[in-house]
Amino acid sequence: MTALSIVSLFILAQPAPDSEFELPDFKKPAVDAGTLSEPPQPPPLEFPQALQEPQPPPRWNLVTGTANVNVFVIGALSLGVEGFLGLLLGTPVPRANPEPKEPNVEGWVVSPGIEAGYAQLSLSACGKAALCGTRFSAGGAVRVGFAQGTPELKTGLTFASRMLFGELAVLGGVGWVPSAPLSPELRWGELILRGRAGVLWSVAKNTVFSLALILEGVPVSAVNRGVSVSIGVGFGL
Repeated sequence: MTALSIVSLFILAQPAPDSEFELPDFKKPAVDAGTLSEPPQPPPLEFPQALQEPQPPPRWNLVTGTANVNVFVIGALSLGVEGFLGLLLGTPVPRANPEPKEPNVEGWVVSPGIEAGYAQLSLSACGKAALCGTRFSAGGAVRVGFAQGTPELKTGLTFASRMLFGELAVLGGVGWVPSAPLSPELRWGELILRGRAGVLWSVAKNTVFSLALILEGVPVSAVNRGVSVSIGVGFGL
C-alpha cells in the first residue's frame, strides 16, 4: 500500500464536523458596540499658596471730604452751606472676627484739609428782619477719627465707609449787612474757632458717598456763638 493510500484512508476515518458550527458571515454589517465615553479629566492643579498672586495690603482712599447744610439750633440763627476737603492719612488693619457683611479693616486716621462756607445770619443790626447778614469763611481744619471699610481685592483701596471723628478748625470770615433806610451798610472781619464732632456712614461695603452728620459745639467768633447741626454727604476719592 502506497503512502498516498494511507493518507486518504486517514482522512476518511475522521469524524464529521459539528453541524452547529458556522463560520462568521463577513458580509453582514458590524454591530455597533456603542461610543466610548470620554476619559475622565484630571483634577485642576493646585498651586501652593506661595505661588499664588499675593493680595495687596489695604490702604485708605487718599482724598476725603464732606458737603453739608449747616443750621444753628442754639444761639444766633444762621443757615448756610459748607465743605471740607482733605487727605486721609493712616494704615488700616484687619478687624478681629468681622461679620460677613461688615467692614473687615479699621484704623485711626488723621485728615488735614481746608474748609470753606457761606452763611446767612440773623444779627441785632437786622432789627426784625431775619437772616439779613451774609458771611463767607475759609481756613484750615484737622480731623482725627476712627474709620472702617472693606478693601478692594485687586488694589487694596479702602473707602472709609464708617468714620467717627473730631475736628478743630480755624477760619477767617468776612461778613456784611446791607444798608437799610435807617442804618448804613455794616462790614466786618472775624476769626472763627470751631470744635466739631461728626460721623460718616455708608450702607454699602465700599462706596464713594456716605451720609455725613456734624455737631458743632460753641464756635468762638465775634458775631454768633451757639450750637449747630450739619447734615450732608461725605465722599472719598
